[in-house]
Amino acid sequence: VWRHVGRGTFFGPRPILNLGDVEYLSEHCRPTEVIESRLAIEPQLARLAAVHGTTSSFAEMRKCKQRCTTANSWRVYEAWDNNYHQAIAKATNNKLLISLFDTINIVRRSTVWGQLRSTKLPPENFSSFQEHDAIYDAIVARDADLAADLMHSHLRSVRSRLYAPLED
Repeated sequence: VWRHVGRGTFFGPRPILNLGDVEYLSEHCRPTEVIESRLAIEPQLARLAAVHGTTSSFAEMRKCKQRCTTANSWRVYEAWDNNYHQAIAKATNNKLLISLFDTINIVRRSTVWGQLRSTKLPPENFSSFQEHDAIYDAIVARDADLAADLMHSHLRSVRSRLYAPLED
């Protein structure tokens, strides 16, 4: 049992992440810093997921990417997209990298992106659907280099939808 002032009393292990540090990062990081951080870490997570992933971690990724395609709103899509990327991180079985991913992800979810949506839900031909499929296929085929390259391309695609492309 552990307590955090202003948050409550909890049963289970205390999280490794220092909530104060994450709150500070959330308040002081720009969206460009978030995407740059994702570009630095997530391709390597995809690479390691291809090396260390298990049948059950592949099943979780498959479920998440399928739920993305059947989402009935952008909010539902974004939740399952988050779960998909988190499933890839967990498939690495590397607790330190998972913790780094979780920190970036918490900051990402708390960042105001200012993106306006012109539709109620992702269109059937939304590019992330095909990108997720390709990343998943490379991970399951245990093609670590391809998985990393595809994740890098996917995140560049996300970045280009959010704002003008930057030099790599």
